[in-house]
Amino acid sequence: MTTPESIEKVRTGQKFIIYGILLNIAVIPLNLMSESQPLLGVIALISGLASLVLAVIGIIRMSAGLSYGVGFRLLFCALIIIPLIGLITMAVLNGKATKFLRDSGHKVGLLGARPLTSE
Repeated sequence: MTTPESIEKVRTGQKFIIYGILLNIAVIPLNLMSESQPLLGVIALISGLASLVLAVIGIIRMSAGLSYGVGFRLLFCALIIIPLIGLITMAVLNGKATKFLRDSGHKVGLLGARPLTSE
């Protein structure tokens, strides 16, 4: 059932996941350059951990809004630890959230959906 609370959870969870995906992609060049510059390795590690935290928060919020059970939420959180599988998992969940939000009347852009305004 679509409630305003579930829509808001999906909307905010999607934003967290999108930011996690973008940060995850940004970490790739840092990892490649970290062999010659150790400071970049530290920055890549911190950025990678931040990406993981964003993704976990987003997955928990989004899957709650999409009415997934706790087992699926834990499975999704476990899958994002695996490098390529994690990006695929986040992209698939993002696609499901986009469809859900569009069906709810939201306009969804590159960085997610904005809250509906009463006009």
